[in-house]
Amino acid sequence: MDFPRNDFWDFTLEAHGKKGVHEACLHLQREYELDINVLFFCCWVGASGAGALARERMRRIVDETAGWQESVVRPVWRARWKLKNGCGDYPRDLVEALRKDLVRSEVDAERIEQLHLASLAPDGRHTDKPWEKRLGDTLNSLREYLVLVMEGSSGADEPAGQVTTEDFLGPLTVILGAAFPQMPPGQVKNQVGRFLDL
Repeated sequence: MDFPRNDFWDFTLEAHGKKGVHEACLHLQREYELDINVLFFCCWVGASGAGALARERMRRIVDETAGWQESVVRPVWRARWKLKNGCGDYPRDLVEALRKDLVRSEVDAERIEQLHLASLAPDGRHTDKPWEKRLGDTLNSLREYLVLVMEGSSGADEPAGQVTTEDFLGPLTVILGAAFPQMPPGQVKNQVGRFLDL
């Protein structure tokens, strides 16, 4: 499949390739059913200096990606994980070949979603904005995303207790550290901790 060049995809690949990021993403995906593409989108927009994503824009993003995730990405992901250790008495070599095909299909599905997300990005990049401010914008966008996700799963109007959980500290610190390599790791962790009210 031929894909057009996409700065968002390049940003995600670079960040995802750093130590601990893959595991952090899996944790947030499995435990909280977060859409990692949306999480990286918040990072990419914030790191570009384009500002924070407001609640209504984030609601549109969540609405437009939820169906794709539920109908396309997650079923492929679940099938791939089910086949990871074989499938009973089914031919092991064929099952493994199918699993590898599913890996490629999952990556393609994620990449298509990222192309769509990139089309929803706000205009304007501000390369002169301090990195601390860019990280703050990213955390504000993530707050809007997490609140919407928790509202959808709990029906609560103010799910702050679920959003500000210590369990997010480690994974978000790793991911944001990879997305903001210009900043000292301790500073990233401190800002994430303040964001989570820890």
